[in-house]
Amino acid sequence: MLIIGADQREKADDETQTRSLRGSTAQVMVLVNGMILALVAYLALSFFIGDMLQAEQKRTVAETERTINDNLHALESAIKAASTILVLEKDIPPEFLQKTISYATPNIDQFDYLIWLRDHGNGAWSITHFMKPSSPAALENDAYNVQTREDQAALVRFITENKVRIYEDVLIRTDIPGTNYVQESTEPLIKNRPFAMIKKIMTPDGPDSFLVGFSRVSSVIDRAWLNERTELSGIVLREGPGGDPIFYMNRMGQGRASEGKNLREDYAFTIGNAKWTMQVDVGQTRHTVFLQKTPLLVLFFGTMFTIVGMLYVRNNQRQSGRLAVMNRTLAHKNFELNSEISERERLNNSLRKAERENRAIINAVTDIIFETTAEGDILFLNDAWGRVTGHDIGVSVGKNLFDMLHPQDQAEQRDQFQQMIKGQRPAYRSFARLRTREGTFRSVELAMSMMRQDENRNIRVVGTMTDVEERRRAEKALSEAEKKFRTIVENAAGGIYQVAPDGKYLSANPAMARILGYESADDIVGSIRNANSEIYESIRERKQFLAQLDEKGTVKNFETTVRRKGGDIIWVNENARTVRDDEGNILYYEGSIEDITQRKEAEIKLQEAKVHSDMASRAKSEFLANMSHELRTPLNAIIGFSEIIKNEVFGKLEQRQYWDYANDIYDSGKQLLKIINEILDVSRIDAGERQLNESLVRLDKIVQSALDLMAPKIESGQLTVTNMLDSTMPDVIGEELALKQIIMNLLSNAVKFTPEGGRITLSYELDADGQLRLSITDTGVGMDDHEVQKALSPFGQVDSSLHRATSGAGLGLTLVDALTRLHEGSFELFSQKGLGTTATIILPARRVSVRDTASNAS
Repeated sequence: MLIIGADQREKADDETQTRSLRGSTAQVMVLVNGMILALVAYLALSFFIGDMLQAEQKRTVAETERTINDNLHALESAIKAASTILVLEKDIPPEFLQKTISYATPNIDQFDYLIWLRDHGNGAWSITHFMKPSSPAALENDAYNVQTREDQAALVRFITENKVRIYEDVLIRTDIPGTNYVQESTEPLIKNRPFAMIKKIMTPDGPDSFLVGFSRVSSVIDRAWLNERTELSGIVLREGPGGDPIFYMNRMGQGRASEGKNLREDYAFTIGNAKWTMQVDVGQTRHTVFLQKTPLLVLFFGTMFTIVGMLYVRNNQRQSGRLAVMNRTLAHKNFELNSEISERERLNNSLRKAERENRAIINAVTDIIFETTAEGDILFLNDAWGRVTGHDIGVSVGKNLFDMLHPQDQAEQRDQFQQMIKGQRPAYRSFARLRTREGTFRSVELAMSMMRQDENRNIRVVGTMTDVEERRRAEKALSEAEKKFRTIVENAAGGIYQVAPDGKYLSANPAMARILGYESADDIVGSIRNANSEIYESIRERKQFLAQLDEKGTVKNFETTVRRKGGDIIWVNENARTVRDDEGNILYYEGSIEDITQRKEAEIKLQEAKVHSDMASRAKSEFLANMSHELRTPLNAIIGFSEIIKNEVFGKLEQRQYWDYANDIYDSGKQLLKIINEILDVSRIDAGERQLNESLVRLDKIVQSALDLMAPKIESGQLTVTNMLDSTMPDVIGEELALKQIIMNLLSNAVKFTPEGGRITLSYELDADGQLRLSITDTGVGMDDHEVQKALSPFGQVDSSLHRATSGAGLGLTLVDALTRLHEGSFELFSQKGLGTTATIILPARRVSVRDTASNAS
């Protein structure tokens, strides 16, 4: 026993020495490794943070330079745009120019002043203020002194002295009279020298004009942007290297940390015609200084943790000796306990995972899932309850389910629910209305699915509610739409149908049956096997119709003939379209037909009547032309021989009565020849054989010639003629003979139908469209409306005691109208019984040629 005890003590001493040696080694290793790790962390962080801060400083410098440069160039673009507006809109008042420039020019509000200077010569300048300073900094610190006349005069002198330097580019100057280098703020310290952008207004024929915009660098730099970049310790803008400062900003007086390394960058850029330099200083904020000291903190805390770790290992080694025996005793128990805990934790994790998955599945369901007591009190709701009703689940749990229904549905649902609880009926479904958070009700399908017992053997009921509000509305809207469209189809005047590709009618409306002679739509569907061959008369036209449908998908206004049930053939106008499935296969054709038989028959009759009318008109024209030629041959002989007798060519007639007869024969023959010529002219125009021999015609000379020919009749009738046509009257492009014939006929009618002592007036005018209107007005007997229509018709004559002795064939006005239309003009006749008549010929503007009166006079 003693030997065993000594061996055990020796073994224990050996284990103690070994444990002590191991503990010392572990302490040294902890100290060495901890210091190495702390030193490595310090060096890595120092290098990384240094590079990061230097990159951040360079980014800040680049952003500052870009922002200021872009804003200044935007200001330059603004004054160029404003000068362009002044060139384009120079004639409108200055107050409207100011509004136009304010609304149409971006960044124009960054100018403190915007002044328009105009040189009127002899030292006279006008100054127009488009903008005046609204910035407190510009008004309160004497940056500008250009309000007085003396300051404005100095500005004008400066522009005059530097006028030759102002070209199309913008002139940038900081030495404008009336501007001062002033301090605008103290935190941060900001000093500004206003600068002027001068742009010459390039007008080809106007006086010298200059647009002068005053601004400051602080106006184009967003103060919020500047305040956010606290790392900017200073910004200096100068006019050229080593020039006077234009803008100065310094933040060193704002309690900034002075530790750390600052970065300074210089940048040169061009704005307008000026070359500026920018100096940007980026300092260290408290944040960046703290980051720079972070490696030292890491080194310090690493060292501390290493020492603490070493002390902890040392103390642990001491404690481990005392706890070694206890640990060996408890090791087995701990192993068993840990095994049991691990198993329970695994089971709990599996249970929680299954619960989460089941809960996620239940909440993902769109239907409301609920559980209630036997009295209907809500115990469980899934997330669909909030989506459908808007109520909070936590508030709704505990309330009675049936109190959430519409009052009219509550009694019925409670009764059915209690019957299920008592076993008098199985699970059921019914429709009810569920109250929402807004106080409205939504239609739901309520399903009581099952009953169960909880651990306390209390009855629980599980069910679902499906939101059918949209479905009920859609069903109702679909029903109403179907009813409305069915009513429209059944009461439509035209036939509406659906037909399969093989010609079998699928549906038709009553109008379709009425058009085709069937008793009802069902009669069409049941009787016709192939509409393509049984209904449509022309198989070829039907194939063309179907081919167009297959190719284009729709056919409109296809006129064809169909066969009614009794065998009658009628004309229809058909519209149809192709209905296809998702794969493009033809399901059926749907369309409509309209009975157009009466219209087609009327068109056919109208065409036949037109053919007969054209043939009759052509026959009439040919007859008149032939008769005119046949009559002129013997008539020329009659006129010739009567003229020989009248002129006593072969000797004096002994009997004067024969001379009177020969004179009457000559006059009658000339009158008849005139009528025949008029008939021949009208027939040639109607037949389209009359061509114009056009030239430049002076109407005033033609009218004067006609007046000379009618002078004997005018004098015999004691008529007063007023000719208002003079040499200033425009020439016209037309046939002189036809125009003379028009004027002679109108003038002859005026003389013929005007009683003694009457007046005849000839006048003209050019209307707003440039058309020439030549009018002949008389104070004759006049005509009623029906007499005007009769006078304008061929061979139409109006009875009047003034003209029966020398009446013609009634073709004068017809010929006037035809010859005017041949000149692409129109003829107007206005008359009033007892007052007189005005006849007007209207020639189009393209036939009117205005003469140069000066050349004619020379």
